[in-house]
Amino acid sequence: SLIGCNLKLIFKTYFNFLNNLEISQIASNGIQKFEEFVFMNLKNLKYLNIVNEKIIFLDKEIFKGLEKNKLKLNLNANYIEKIYNYTFVYLENLIELHLGFNHIYFIEANAFNFMKFLTILDLKHNRLKSLENGIFKNLLNLIDLYLLNNQIRNIEENAMNGIGNKLEYLILNQNKLKFIKSYFFNEMYFLKELHLSGNQISSIESNSFKNLVSLINLDLSNNCIFQIDQRLFISFQNLQGLDLSSNVIVKLN
Repeated sequence: SLIGCNLKLIFKTYFNFLNNLEISQIASNGIQKFEEFVFMNLKNLKYLNIVNEKIIFLDKEIFKGLEKNKLKLNLNANYIEKIYNYTFVYLENLIELHLGFNHIYFIEANAFNFMKFLTILDLKHNRLKSLENGIFKNLLNLIDLYLLNNQIRNIEENAMNGIGNKLEYLILNQNKLKFIKSYFFNEMYFLKELHLSGNQISSIESNSFKNLVSLINLDLSNNCIFQIDQRLFISFQNLQGLDLSSNVIVKLN
């Protein structure tokens, strides 16, 4: 572990003779940069936590050598602003990616395109304003997607296309969505929990939830919904929890 060591730069020589290392904890040092190829020799690494540092930009060469690692990567609480389609190109066997509590406002299309084994993608508490087409392409094994506490106002028509049918948890609380379009959750047949609390939703198209046949919990609380059409819920065969509290509902059709 390298925790609270007041380091500013991590040199590649730090890990030269740690071939059997499985867990690396790097936190609260003030690190701004890693040298290229710094993790090259860590062929057995399973958990890499780089938390509460001052990293703004991630060079793809940082992760060179980790191509075959079944890795869980935690980059929470840094200063990362942009994710490019090459940022994680060497992490094709990544299992979990945690990018919460950063400053991310831009994610390039196909940025996660090669992460076919990814099960958890955590982007909570960032500055995303839109989910654009291709952003989640080829995430065939994704189970949990956390997008809460961003500034998301828009989800493009094909933004969610490409997520495999294994997605079970989609968390979109505390964003700035004003409406739900019928294409938002179009192919999420196995989704179990959908959380949309704390947005500004006033309009929900009647077919928006038609394919959510496995849904167990739906949270629409703390929005601006004033009218509910019962056709919204016609596909809910397994629904156990429905939260509509703190809306302005005046009409139930």
